[in-house]
Amino acid sequence: DAGAKLAVSGTVKAVSAGSKITANGEIAITGLVQQIKSKIETAANVSAAMYQTTVGTDTIYNYTTLKAAVDAGAKDITVSGEIVVSESFTIPTGVTVKNNGKIVIRSDVVLTVAEGASIKGGNVDVKGTLVFDN
Repeated sequence: DAGAKLAVSGTVKAVSAGSKITANGEIAITGLVQQIKSKIETAANVSAAMYQTTVGTDTIYNYTTLKAAVDAGAKDITVSGEIVVSESFTIPTGVTVKNNGKIVIRSDVVLTVAEGASIKGGNVDVKGTLVFDN
């Protein structure tokens, strides 16, 4: 339904040939959604941090939290929609976060951006602490 909201806190994998996830409403992802060969098609909004991996010759689009993307070793991460940083962690050197949405840092959280890492674009709502090492 248009305007509907799907919250994914578990794991959804659409990684078989021809698999595709489509939605007319918002998808808020705090778990992991994987789709093969193309990004999620939506008429509304996907709230997640997305990074790409490959299996053989196939590109897998991984949608998750910012911390989970960093923990997975992603170097190029794209944020869309509004995501909440709910745990303290460091974005390591060499990682670029392209923010096409809004990153909200909870009041009890410290997000550190290491020297050589970056957050580019979008909005960052700092209710807690944001540290840039240099």
